[in-house]
Amino acid sequence: MTCGLLLAAPGTGWAESFGAQDSRSAHDTPEEEAGENLHKPRHGGYFGDADDLYHYEVVLADAGRLILYVNDERNRPLDVRALTGQWIVNPDEAGAVSGTFAPSADGAYFFATLPPSQGDPLHLAVAVLKEDQWATMEFYLPKAGSIAAATR
Repeated sequence: MTCGLLLAAPGTGWAESFGAQDSRSAHDTPEEEAGENLHKPRHGGYFGDADDLYHYEVVLADAGRLILYVNDERNRPLDVRALTGQWIVNPDEAGAVSGTFAPSADGAYFFATLPPSQGDPLHLAVAVLKEDQWATMEFYLPKAGSIAAATR
């Protein structure tokens, strides 16, 4: 199963971007509030839940540098040095461009440099192998320059 993520401002959920009301009430338990915080980005990027196997946060930095944080199903950070990750730009097009992620030295995240000029918003699919299954997630991201302009 492939999931999609709506375009939203960095660090916010889609609901807040479209003016939805906060669903928490004064009666939420600490456990319920903690559960809601499981599905929020921690690094200013875009968050997604990939097939209940992994949680992803993607950050698109300047010069096409892509960072992918991979967390387990409880949203605890994983050491990516033991994982295999791939990316695909414009996965639905005949000229899709793909590559493999490299792990950071400390294993905190994957990184890659994307080819220039791939559209705005950028249609990106990321996938990480878990046992024998690829956990895929698609994102539609504004380019880094667009993010800066939108947040000024």
